[in-house]
Amino acid sequence: MAKKYDFERAKQIIESRKDEIQEASLGMYEDWFWTNETVFRDEEYQVDLDKVKLVAGIGGSYWATPTLMLKLKNGKSECIPCYIGEVNVR
Repeated sequence: MAKKYDFERAKQIIESRKDEIQEASLGMYEDWFWTNETVFRDEEYQVDLDKVKLVAGIGGSYWATPTLMLKLKNGKSECIPCYIGEVNVR
């Protein structure tokens, strides 16, 4: 089973920290440069997280980790794994 973006959780995190977030992006942590997309910037959503199905054309991964990256107004950044599902390991 692939790890898929948890858009509901991403929105909950953004909503709970809206005042301190400059920008929020979703992407695959291990391949961030090619897979990330800004979903929130300057207190406005860039992507409707209630309707979106894919980020940069990707809905999930068997090997990479769907991640929410927060760039905070204080200059710090945080990466938060943000997915549902697990990879089956044998």
